[in-house]
Amino acid sequence: MKQRTETFLMDDGRSIRHLSQDRAQEENSAPAYCAFLVKQLRKHGGVMTQQQIETAIEKNYGSTFGPDDLRPVRIGRNRVTRPKWKNTLDLAKVLGRKEGLLVTRSKQIDKKKVTYVVLLDPNVTPQEWIEWANDKNKSRNHFKKRCPQCNSYVPLNGKKCVCGHAFPPKSDRIHRLPK
Repeated sequence: MKQRTETFLMDDGRSIRHLSQDRAQEENSAPAYCAFLVKQLRKHGGVMTQQQIETAIEKNYGSTFGPDDLRPVRIGRNRVTRPKWKNTLDLAKVLGRKEGLLVTRSKQIDKKKVTYVVLLDPNVTPQEWIEWANDKNKSRNHFKKRCPQCNSYVPLNGKKCVCGHAFPPKSDRIHRLPK
């Protein structure tokens, strides 16, 4: 049985919009979204927000979304549902990050989290955006102990507090098996 394959040009938005709608068991792939994402970032100076990217994908790929792209998927601890194509877009961003093409980074603006996608191409993206995107704080350990003298918090591996109080050495754990 022969399968019909449709092709399109990344630079020609009309060829993307005129693709036929996906049928059951068909969906847009993460590498296709990744290539489209890099193209859009080059067009917009190397930096776009997550909302701008989702709008561009809906505009260009929306007519081709089939039942599998629009299928609701539960994500996260709260089991919030969202369309499958947004999960595929997240996978495309991971593919771009693994290839060293782009980085995602978030910041608070007016008490609202805004996610930026930054293209790591110095010919397109301003250097300050690349530095900001790569300057992500790697330390995520927020476990701390409190100093009994000054009530300030010190990392768990800290030997002394800023006030000079020395913490006692760690004791060995005693592993007890249940009876």
